[in-house]
Amino acid sequence: MKIPYCPLIALPLLVAVGCEQELDQAFENVRAAAPAICKDYCEEKCSCEWPKADGPKEDAAFSSKIRQCTVACAWYMAEGAYVFEYTAPIDKTYYVDKLSGGAMEDMLACVYDSGSYHCASNEDGPDEYLFEPRLDSQCSKVALCANDLAIDFTFNWNDSGADGVCEPVGEQRIEIPFF
Repeated sequence: MKIPYCPLIALPLLVAVGCEQELDQAFENVRAAAPAICKDYCEEKCSCEWPKADGPKEDAAFSSKIRQCTVACAWYMAEGAYVFEYTAPIDKTYYVDKLSGGAMEDMLACVYDSGSYHCASNEDGPDEYLFEPRLDSQCSKVALCANDLAIDFTFNWNDSGADGVCEPVGEQRIEIPFF
């Protein structure tokens, strides 16, 4: 028995394929326009956190993860990020300001250049790419980066621990996943 061709069934399929192609192109345009800092940051982050595996499917999935990270990063560089009041414990978020995408791009580039991100081994799961200035000099550099934002948010080195720690200080924080 021959199944008849039904244009009403084919039309939604053609529309879906067309929409997917348009969306793919839009994402490709975003990735191409993403700042170099997003591409560098995402390449390092994904290389650190990706489980070590071989094969074409793993390679494709790894590439996809980098592209996802790059689009998310580029979103903050275009949209900016909100500043909220920070008092522990946080029971409600009060937004008080918004920083531009350019300010976020400058901050991420400055922090990245300070060497404050590193790949941390995790015995219980995948490695993590952490923002963790481990030296007083890195913390000072990050503090200078944050000071350029002109909000009540910076970093201070606290050497009361065994090795010291770079702690965020101030009554404001930035709602952004990079630090």
